[in-house]
Amino acid sequence: MTQLNKQLPFHPLPINGELFKGFILRLAFRNGRDKLPNFMKSMQMPATAQRPFVVGSPEYEGFIDKLALLLGCDKTKLSECFEDEKAIHLFNWMSSARHIVVNDPIICPCCVLSEKYLKSQWHFYYSTHCIEHECKLWRRCPQCNSKFKWHTSLFEGCIECGLKWKNVSPIKVELPLSQIAIAGAEKKAKFDLIERIFKKMNVGLRPFDASFVNPRDVEQNVPCISDHFENAFLIAHSKEVVAKLKEERINQWQKMVGRPHQKRLFQKIDAANDDVFKDVFDQERLIDNRAPKFKEATFRVLTSHRRLNTTKDKARLETKWPHLENVLLLKENEIKSLIKEKILPGRVHINSPSKVSPSRVDDVVTFFRTLKRQALSMEKCGLEGVNDNFIAWGDDKQLRRYRVKTHQLLRHINSKRINVYAPDHHDHGFEEFYFCRKELDNLFELQPPKISSHRCYKKTA
Repeated sequence: MTQLNKQLPFHPLPINGELFKGFILRLAFRNGRDKLPNFMKSMQMPATAQRPFVVGSPEYEGFIDKLALLLGCDKTKLSECFEDEKAIHLFNWMSSARHIVVNDPIICPCCVLSEKYLKSQWHFYYSTHCIEHECKLWRRCPQCNSKFKWHTSLFEGCIECGLKWKNVSPIKVELPLSQIAIAGAEKKAKFDLIERIFKKMNVGLRPFDASFVNPRDVEQNVPCISDHFENAFLIAHSKEVVAKLKEERINQWQKMVGRPHQKRLFQKIDAANDDVFKDVFDQERLIDNRAPKFKEATFRVLTSHRRLNTTKDKARLETKWPHLENVLLLKENEIKSLIKEKILPGRVHINSPSKVSPSRVDDVVTFFRTLKRQALSMEKCGLEGVNDNFIAWGDDKQLRRYRVKTHQLLRHINSKRINVYAPDHHDHGFEEFYFCRKELDNLFELQPPKISSHRCYKKTA
């Protein structure tokens, strides 16, 4: 280590809140090393080390031992400088530590120019603004648009085009509520808040349209991370925002499928997704009147079944099997059988006909309207009393007497052997389609149940 002390004579100590990788970059900068690989080589770190900068990893522990010896300080005290970063890395609800800490450098030019170090909070995935200077954090050079690299010139300017931070001034903006809330929270409350927001990241732009596996997917496919994160925060904290979002979604569905208006059916479809919002609650101190502007995610993200018969316009109408089960009041295997028989509109895998994809919203509406055209009016059929004369759609318990289920009756409806009945208006769900008991009795040749005349005698001693 004596030889290393000669090679690296300057030993600045870490600053409170400094990014660990940023501290190593600053240490390299003070000792005349331009690039991190050159500095790591001087520190005799193996070239195969994959995660020496991930605080808490085995590679980090070996690296921090050498640093403590070089700086002549206690390892425990040195590690304490990066405790917050370690806590972020150890989120147990994240699939990987790399999903929470951004790999590339992120800066506030004003802070870097005046303080000459990189803050750890800038590099957490949820950070989008500098609270002190009320500006967006920079991920790219504003002049040449190149991504920042881990080079010591980053403390003074852009390595690609030579732009100096002293010659620029970031534009002040209104701070997002998410950034204000995170900055004001501490320790466990802060981590709980971050977790709540992250769990809404996959619905931050338009709910249910995107299916992001992890935040890295969001970063690759969403045009503006800061807007996406802010919308996720608002969705996670305001019932009013959720209500507005759901209303806009239903209105868009209605616009896409055309008239007649079927708000109740769309509400039923949308309600199947309410589990996504089950932890939403009101916090007036966090939410003001700023309403998010919901945008569409990209087609790449929206289309989860790329080999199926789908188009960009239809991708936003995707549903899942649990949604269809709640709306159609049928089981998944029953719905699949109807799709394969082409009774229910749906999509079959191009190369594997045995594989089917859930019917889209427009498919459900088409199926509903086909039934509606076939349905007879309950008011005009001359039968009074729904409970006495009709069996509701999906009520397989009542249909058990006929040894048949709802999805099996659809074949008889298409062959005109029985009728389906519905109200005169269109604004209702599948639960308001009915089957006539008399027609079912005739179809299956069943007689009303008779009372047995067999008598039971009590056995006497």
